[in-house]
Amino acid sequence: MQEIGDGENDSKRNFMLSSRREIFRIISGCVTFGALLSPTSSRAACLSGDPSPDCIGVYKVPIDDAIESYIDTPENCAKFAPDLNWVPIPQSPKSPKLAKEELLTMDARLQKTIALVQKGDLTNAGVEVLSIIPRVTVAGRVVVSHLESDSKTSMRALRYENAHYDVLSSLGSSDIVLGQAIAGRFGSITVAQIQVLEELNDAKASFKELLRAMPDDM
Repeated sequence: MQEIGDGENDSKRNFMLSSRREIFRIISGCVTFGALLSPTSSRAACLSGDPSPDCIGVYKVPIDDAIESYIDTPENCAKFAPDLNWVPIPQSPKSPKLAKEELLTMDARLQKTIALVQKGDLTNAGVEVLSIIPRVTVAGRVVVSHLESDSKTSMRALRYENAHYDVLSSLGSSDIVLGQAIAGRFGSITVAQIQVLEELNDAKASFKELLRAMPDDM
């Protein structure tokens, strides 16, 4: 006869096995897709927030609550996603006001990133983008949640959420183009700069709309 304790242990083992299979499915998809995007990179995928130059233009594992518990510590990351370099999960600002302040800071950093590209320093520009994207992601989500919580700002929330999506899309495209430029796929540095600046200027324009969508009194 099987003891109750053994049944509980079996259930736990089955849950862990199922969870591990799920995270492997997610990570495997990231790695495969990342390899297609950046076949010349030493990495196929990176965690969001990894500032290594090797992560420029590489697929980023999204900041997602469904994945967080599998990569929240070096031990869990080594267990569930051993091919990924562990970095701490980006933490959200503690208040909407702090989120707004951080977004303003990221906007200023984006302008500095554009200046780096104009000087031909694509690698440091790429590292800046790697740092900006996760902070815009978590800070933007805090603002969206704050706006959605008040019926008076629900329509503004939709406008803001769309702008937030556009900013992240433009920044993601900038990251990919920077990776291609660093790999020499555009030939001359001048052509590479033109391509990268086009993406970054789109991101800057989207950022302007994002900041306009935020309430002045937040």
